[in-house]
Amino acid sequence: MRRFFTAAFTVAAMVLVLFTEAATARAQHVINGCEIKSNTVCVGVDLQHAYLKGADLDGAVLTSADLSGTSLAGALLSAADLSNAYLAGSDLSGASLRNANLSGADLRNTDLSEANLTGANLTGARLTGANIVDTIWTDGRKCGPKSIGDCR
Repeated sequence: MRRFFTAAFTVAAMVLVLFTEAATARAQHVINGCEIKSNTVCVGVDLQHAYLKGADLDGAVLTSADLSGTSLAGALLSAADLSNAYLAGSDLSGASLRNANLSGADLRNTDLSEANLTGANLTGARLTGANIVDTIWTDGRKCGPKSIGDCR
C-alpha cells in the first residue's frame, strides 16, 4: 500500500511540474499582449528590455514598437517590418535581418555586430554609435573591424 501512495505522489508531482513548465513557457511568449512568434503583428507595442535572444520573428510586423534595450541576439527577423521602431541600445548581434524593413528605425548605440542585413531597408534609419563590426551589410559586403555607425 505504501508503494502505491509513493508512486501516486510521484506521478502527481510530475504532472504538476509539467503543467507549471507549460504555463511558464506560454507566458514567456506573450509580452504586453504581443505573442512573440513569426508573422506576428504587434504595432506600437512596448517590448523594452525584453529577452528575445534567438527568437523566431521572421515576417513579424513590429512597426513603431519600443524595443529599446531588448536582447535580440541571434534572433530571426528576416522580412520583418521594424519601420520606425525604437531599438536604441538593443543587442541584435548575430541576428538575421535579411530583407527587413528598418526604415526610420532608431538604431543608435545598437549592437549589430555579425548581423546579416542583406537586402534590408535602412532608409532614414539612425545608426549613430551602432556597432556593425563584421556585419553583412545591405549590399552583401562585410563591414570591417572599425565599423561604428557606418560600414567601412
